[in-house]
Amino acid sequence: MRSGPGILYARKGYIKPGTYTIKATNGDWGQLKSNGYWIKLSYTKKI
Repeated sequence: MRSGPGILYARKGYIKPGTYTIKATNGDWGQLKSNGYWIKLSYTKKI
């Protein structure tokens, strides 16, 4: 997870495998609804 949509933003940890809701996107990055941090969408699968 990152504080913003890109690798130049600070790392904020990792998330466990599971189902998460994305509330916003920016390029290939999605913002998690649960905590506001960003993850790279190419590592995810939309269900």
